Amino acid sequence: MRKFIIGVLIVLMAAGCSTENKQWSDDFNMYLSQFNNDHEGLNKPTVYFQQYQTFDRGEYVSYDEYLSYFYNGEIPRTAITMEAAREDIEFYFQMLRQFYGGYLHFGGDERFEQAKAECLSYLNETGLIETNKLVLIMLTATNFVKDNHFTIGNKRSNAASKYFSNEELSFYKKDNKIYDAKGRQVTAVDQDQAAENYFYLSLDDEGQVCWHFGLLLKQYPQPSYVLTYDTGEQEPISVDYVYLKNTPAYTESVLEGVPIVQIGEMFTEYGENRKLADQFLNSAELLSKSDAAILDIRNNNGGNGLLPLKWIERYVGQRVGLNSSGIMIYDGDLEINDHLLADDSQKMSEIIDYFNATPIGKGIYQKNNCHNETVANDRVLFVLMNGYSASAAEYMIDALHNVENVIFVGTSSAGCLQSDNGNVLVLPNSKIKVAFGNSWSEYDPEYYQEFEGFQPDLWINSSHLEEIILKFIKNNQQTD
Repeated sequence: MRKFIIGVLIVLMAAGCSTENKQWSDDFNMYLSQFNNDHEGLNKPTVYFQQYQTFDRGEYVSYDEYLSYFYNGEIPRTAITMEAAREDIEFYFQMLRQFYGGYLHFGGDERFEQAKAECLSYLNETGLIETNKLVLIMLTATNFVKDNHFTIGNKRSNAASKYFSNEELSFYKKDNKIYDAKGRQVTAVDQDQAAENYFYLSLDDEGQVCWHFGLLLKQYPQPSYVLTYDTGEQEPISVDYVYLKNTPAYTESVLEGVPIVQIGEMFTEYGENRKLADQFLNSAELLSKSDAAILDIRNNNGGNGLLPLKWIERYVGQRVGLNSSGIMIYDGDLEINDHLLADDSQKMSEIIDYFNATPIGKGIYQKNNCHNETVANDRVLFVLMNGYSASAAEYMIDALHNVENVIFVGTSSAGCLQSDNGNVLVLPNSKIKVAFGNSWSEYDPEYYQEFEGFQPDLWINSSHLEEIILKFIKNNQQTD
C-alpha cells in the first residue's frame, strides 16, 4: 500500500502553484500542495470487461424466487442432516455464480467449484452436522475471497488492518531520518533499521506538524517496541488504537468559526431517514461557503452509496466520479423495482444513472463513472476518517480524492468497498445468513486494497481530533 512521505523542511511550493492561498501560511500551502499532488497522481484501474460479456451466469432460480430467500430475521438451526447440508452448499455456490459480482474476479467456476468440493468433502454420508461447524467449513473453503462485505453466518474469513500509534511522543523528520525532541536520531525499531517506515505524518495536541510512531496491524500489537537511537540509547514505546463510542446519527455545529458536519450513516433518501439525508445534503452548501470546514465520517459504516456522491455534487457544483471501474448485476425490471422501492430504499434506475452503467451482458452492467480529472475547489475541506469508515463512507473518501484542497485526517478506513451488501440471503435448510454483493469494483492496489482501506494524509489516532484540527487551522490562517 502507498504510504505518503514528506519531509518537514523540504520546500515543495512552485511559484504560481494553483493551490497557493494567501490566507494560509506558507507551511500550510506547502503541505496542501503536496496533498493535492499526491491525490492527482492516482492510477486508474484496467478492467477486462470481455469476460463479463461472454459469461453465462446460469439461472438456477428465477428472480422472484431469489427474492424469497432474502434474510428476514431467521434464526439458524442448531444442527441439520448431512443431506440438508449438502443441499445448502450446492444452493450457496449456485447463488454465488448467478448473483455475486466478484465471482469472476476471484477465479470463476474453476476456483469456486474447488471450494465447493472442499466443503462437501467434510460431510459424512449420514448423521447430523452443527450449523456452527458448517459455517466454519464454508469460511475456510472461501478464504480466497478478499471481500469485506462477504460474510457467512455474520463472520469473515479475513481480518482488516488497524492503525495503532503512540500520540504522546512527537518526532520530526529531516533528510528522511527521524529525530526525537532531544535531537536524537532513531536508527532502529526493534531489530529493523528501516526506522522511518514506522513513523507517520501527524499533528500533535497543539495542532503542530510532527511525526508519530505507528503500525498497521491485523492483530493486537506487542506490549511495547524498542527504539534505538544514534547515541546508543534504547527506549520502549507502546501503541494503542482509539475507539470512538456513541457516535451520533447526525450533527451540525460551528466552532471557532469553522462549520463541522458529522454523519454516522449514509441514510437512504426515502422512508423514515429522509429528513436526516436531506439535512446532510443541505449541509454541503453550508460547508462550501466557508474557507475551511470539517466533515466527520468516523464510525460511518456506510449505507446509501449515492448520498455521498450527491453531497459532493452540491459541494463543488458538479458530479464527481470514483477512481474505480467495475460491474453490477441486476436481473429485475427497473420500472417495477422503482415502484416497489420508492418509499423506503434507493431506486435501481437512479443507481444505474449515477454510475453511468450500461448493459454488457444478461443482467450485467458496466460502471462507467471513473473520474479522470481533478475538480477545482478554492476552499479547504478536512475529512475525518477511521477504521470504521466503511462502504458508502469510503465512496465519499474515494470521490473526494478527485476534488482539490481536501485533506484526509485520522486513520486508515475499513477497506470494505469493492463490493456491496446487496445480497443478504438465508440458506434454505440451515437458515445460515450469508451476504455478498451484486457488484465488483477494481482499484489500483497502490491506492486501495480491501481490508486495508484508504490512507489519510495526516495520521491522527485521537478521540479529540476535531480540537486538533481547529488548532491546526488557527495556527495557519493568516490574519489581515
